[in-house]
Amino acid sequence: MRRLRLTLALAICVLVGLGPPLVCTALAEGGGDGGTNQLSCSTTQQWTGTQTSAEVLEVSGNVTSVPCPQPQVNTSAGDTTYTTSFTPPPNGAACKETLWSDVWMGDLKGGTWQVRYYDPNADNETGGVVGATIPDNPDYFPVGSITWSLGDVAEHMGSYTEQIPWAMQGTYEGGSCVPNSAGWIVEADTCDPWNADFEVQTCFVMPQPRGTLTYTPPSTSTFTPYLADVIANMKATYQTGTVTTSWANGGQAVVSPGVGQAIVRYPVCFADTGGNLGTPHYWEILIPQANEGPALVVDYVVSASVDETWWDFGDGTSEEVPSTASQGACSVEHTYYHVSADVYGSDEDHTSPPGETWSLGSEPQPDMEAVEAWYHVAVTVTAYYREPDGSTAEQSLPVPPGTDFWLADTPEWQTVGQLESIPCQCTASPSASA
Repeated sequence: MRRLRLTLALAICVLVGLGPPLVCTALAEGGGDGGTNQLSCSTTQQWTGTQTSAEVLEVSGNVTSVPCPQPQVNTSAGDTTYTTSFTPPPNGAACKETLWSDVWMGDLKGGTWQVRYYDPNADNETGGVVGATIPDNPDYFPVGSITWSLGDVAEHMGSYTEQIPWAMQGTYEGGSCVPNSAGWIVEADTCDPWNADFEVQTCFVMPQPRGTLTYTPPSTSTFTPYLADVIANMKATYQTGTVTTSWANGGQAVVSPGVGQAIVRYPVCFADTGGNLGTPHYWEILIPQANEGPALVVDYVVSASVDETWWDFGDGTSEEVPSTASQGACSVEHTYYHVSADVYGSDEDHTSPPGETWSLGSEPQPDMEAVEAWYHVAVTVTAYYREPDGSTAEQSLPVPPGTDFWLADTPEWQTVGQLESIPCQCTASPSASA
C-alpha cells in the first residue's frame, strides 16, 4: 500500500469552520473494499508533526486501513501549575521533597512551540515559571538540558497531560527541607535505561493519560459544498469502457459483414470492456477538529463504488443489473423485436436512468440502435479517528441527496433492418450466411 501526501493549505477547512470553501484539484484514487466500512485504523501510523491544515491522501494498492492519527494540540493546552509531596522527618534527619510541574503549550508559530513550566530552581532557587522553544519535530532531543525532556510534548500532548518530575534531597531543619548542593533535579529514577550515561536533567517528562475527546461531525451546510468538489474529481478519475456484443448462443460476432443486419429476433449478449469501474475508489481527507487545546485528527474516507448498471437498449426498453451480477462476455441479454429502427423511431427511443438524458450522439448509419450501459456510483463518507487512550472509532456521515452519480460507457451501435421478418424468439444464433 502506498500513500502520497498532498498538502492543501486550508483547502478543506470548510468542513470544520476554519476558513472559506476552496476548490480541491488534486484528489486521487485507489482500490478498496467498496465502501462497506470494513477498513480499520492503522496500528503503525507514525507522528510526523502537528497537522495545521487539511491533507488529501492518494491511496493505491490493497487498502485495508486508514491512518487515524493520534490526537494533537491545536493551540494552548495544559497549564503551569505544580504539586508537591513531602513528609517531614525528625529535625536534622535527611529529607526528600518531590514536585510535579505541569507543562503548558501555546501557539505553534514558525514550526516551533512556546512551552512553559514551573522550575523550582528559577529565580535564585525560589521557583518560577520559565519558557522554552520546542521544534515541532519528533526527533528533537538536545542532550544535556531540561529542554531535552520536553522534546516529545508536541507529539504526545494531544493524548496526555505532561508533567516534569522534580526531586530535592537535603536535611530537615527549621520546619523545612534544606536542599543539598545539587538542589532540585529531575527525578533520576524516571530516566530510561539507555539514558544512564547522560545527565540526570535529561529525563523524560511523565505523561498522564487524557480522557475521551468529543468528535463533532461537520454540519451539512458546510460539508455539502466541499463534497461537490470531491465528486467532480471522482468523475474525472473514473474511466468508463465500451459496450461489446456477442450472440447469446454462440456463433459469429454480431458486428460482422452480413450478420449485423440479423440482430433482430436473436438473443444478444452485451458486456463492458475496459475502464476502471469495477474497482471501488477511496479518497482520504485528514482534518484536525477545530477546538482549542487537545483535538482529534479525523480521517474522512470518501468511498465510491458502482452498485448498479442500467442498460439502455435504444428500443424503448432497459434493464437494471446489480453490481454483484455476473460480468464477462454476457453481462446482460436482450432480444430486439423492432425491425427497421428508423421506421419505428426506436433509434431515438432511449430510456436513460432517472435524472439523465441522452447526449451520446445520433446513429452513424440508418436503422441502427445504440446499446448503452450507465453505471450508478454510490458515495459514502465515514469518519475514522483515534482517542487519547489509543482506541479507535468510526462514524458514518449522511450523504446529501444528489451526491451519487451516473457514468456512461461508450455506446455500441447495432444495425436492425429486416423489414420482411416476423418478430420471434429464436434459440439459435444465425450463421455467417444468415
